[in-house]
Amino acid sequence: MSIKIDTALLDSLTEQAKASPRLRMNHDLRNSAADTSQRMLNAIEPGSDVPIHRHRKTSETVVVLRGRVIEEFYDELECRCDAAYEVSPSGPICALNIPAGTWHTLRSLESGTVILEVKDGAYEPIQECDILRVGLASETPQSKTDAPTSDLPTRLRDFIEDEARSGSMDPALITPEYIFRMWGGKVPMEEIREAMKRL
Repeated sequence: MSIKIDTALLDSLTEQAKASPRLRMNHDLRNSAADTSQRMLNAIEPGSDVPIHRHRKTSETVVVLRGRVIEEFYDELECRCDAAYEVSPSGPICALNIPAGTWHTLRSLESGTVILEVKDGAYEPIQECDILRVGLASETPQSKTDAPTSDLPTRLRDFIEDEARSGSMDPALITPEYIFRMWGGKVPMEEIREAMKRL
């Protein structure tokens, strides 16, 4: 029996995502549990925490059916975001194909966002080695002194202006979380958040 991917299905998934502590909910599109592929809808609400992760054995295709997301890509050695793209049905980028082994995460920018995810092979749970930790336990007092915060508003203003000039990110979409990741976790999130309020 065919499955209609219509507004009713997307609305139902969105309501389930809103009710979930994870703020996301998926819908399996495989033919059966024996189907050795991964195809699913994923409703993701703003605020859902998707860890920076990789898939070692498969590429991943992400198509945004409704809403908007930011897909961020990370450098393993520097532990920092080196590319970010807004993806939406009506924008210049409506889908991405992510090569196997690429560190990435995404953020939902709009309530009601639903994406289609496709991967190769049967599902395998992500292992601890497939999650990239940025600016958490690895941060030391010395690393904090490497990034003084006394001129934080100026640094933030310069950073946002640079992002706008490069065209890599709409300044209106830059969040404290994005800056925290881009700066490798060297400035505490709360300090970034408070400084942004004063800009």
